[in-house]
Amino acid sequence: MNVTRMLEWASDNFAERTAFSAAEQQLSFGELDERANRLARSLRDLGVRKGDRVAVVVGNRPEYVEAEVAIAKLGAVRVPILIRSSTEDLVAMLEFSDAVAAIVSAEALEALREAVPRVAAEIAVVVVGEAVRDGEHAYENLVAAGDPARLGVELSGDDLYALRFTGGTTGRPKGVLLSHRSMSTAISNMLINWPVEEDDVAAHFHPLSHAAGFMMYAWYMRGARQEIMPSFNFKPEALLETIQRERVTAMFMIPTVLNVLLDSNLLGRYDTSSVRTIIYGGAPPPLKRIRQGLDAFGPVFVQLYGTSEAPNVLTVLHREEHVFEGEPPPRMRSAGRVGFGVEVRVVDEDGQQCPPGEVGEIISRGDHTLVRYWKDPELTAERLVDGWLHTRDMGRLDEDGYLYIVDRKDDMIISGGFNIWPAEVEDVLYGHGDIVEAAVFGVEDDKWGERVVAAICLREGAAFGEEAVKDYVCERIARYKAPKEVWLRDAEIPKSPVGKPLRRLVREEFAARTAGAA
Repeated sequence: MNVTRMLEWASDNFAERTAFSAAEQQLSFGELDERANRLARSLRDLGVRKGDRVAVVVGNRPEYVEAEVAIAKLGAVRVPILIRSSTEDLVAMLEFSDAVAAIVSAEALEALREAVPRVAAEIAVVVVGEAVRDGEHAYENLVAAGDPARLGVELSGDDLYALRFTGGTTGRPKGVLLSHRSMSTAISNMLINWPVEEDDVAAHFHPLSHAAGFMMYAWYMRGARQEIMPSFNFKPEALLETIQRERVTAMFMIPTVLNVLLDSNLLGRYDTSSVRTIIYGGAPPPLKRIRQGLDAFGPVFVQLYGTSEAPNVLTVLHREEHVFEGEPPPRMRSAGRVGFGVEVRVVDEDGQQCPPGEVGEIISRGDHTLVRYWKDPELTAERLVDGWLHTRDMGRLDEDGYLYIVDRKDDMIISGGFNIWPAEVEDVLYGHGDIVEAAVFGVEDDKWGERVVAAICLREGAAFGEEAVKDYVCERIARYKAPKEVWLRDAEIPKSPVGKPLRRLVREEFAARTAGAA
């Protein structure tokens, strides 16, 4: 199976239905398919061929979807890039991907215009919704000029579909290469493992260039309507108004956005009774937040765990598994159980499967897994072993098959000979009502090898000193895991473009701060 055939099946079966809406704009399945056909033919006239990489640097709008579908129809390889990427990042990603074309909207236009002349290869620039300069191509002109008939490019499951840059927290993003088999399997896995309904109205307010863009294809295959909202600068009022006006039933949100929404004093002022599914993932939220979410929305939550290399389903904690009475059961701290269509194991350093309860590296296998890392055979050989993807995430499985994510393998702290996982300490810190954000990391220490440092942000007006923080943690977990040093920050914890806390940057800031004080 290939992605193009899947999407064309949906377009044929739901042609008259509204596929996407945004502000005053509505686009049916049939209209989207025809516009994508036209764009694909015009891109071919610009010289784009099967297997070529095409960068998509477009904000959240229907044209983003059209561009992706057109690239797939052409047999080219889409390269989604975040609109907030710097000029330097754009230069690096365009060069690294060997892109022959770039489709760009206003949010990233100036940065792209600065980047393209610095790239060695010639790149055709297609501009969405803005006036073009000499040598550039207006998106709507290309759509208008193209023939509406489908190209009918021969595609197999082994043909390349996408080159994605990971949203990782450990440094410069890596290039994950996915085939049509990878993506079509990922879509099928989402449909089987998630509650995706034909009458859903799904709202997207995270960047479509990342996880949200993967998820939208599940609702597309069901013939559901999807409301596209701007990404970044999340405003609870805008989302709540949209939920009430459009009767939104489903949405995906990362924990940092969920926190903002739950803390908003506007939450009870809008009708959110239409919501029946909130998929969350990216990082495990504190248990108190899940309690708040259940109180606010009811039993609508679905947790997912997946990776850029194996999107978007490895494990799932379903809606009914969020329902409990009294004290929360252990599964509420888990990422759920292994989803249909994938295999997951927890292994030790020798690659042997760990018994229930023992921490090891999480590995996975399935047809949705990446083909390889782009231009990095060493990393491919390291992470893909005998068909198994080594995620670098550490976790444990319990007797009932629930997977508990412990932390990133690279973030483990070894202090006094003990292994300490920052996420465990952070989870304790988040249990205190005055702590808004926390990042735990290790720094070199002459006595302990590494010592545990906690950087925290307090709620406005809170009076909670460093020693009180240490005492609070020591009362709840083993003393050797407690921070030996606490950094009370004025600024929020830095995060990746997709909202993941960046311990690495906090550690670097701490080192610079310490050096400056010396």
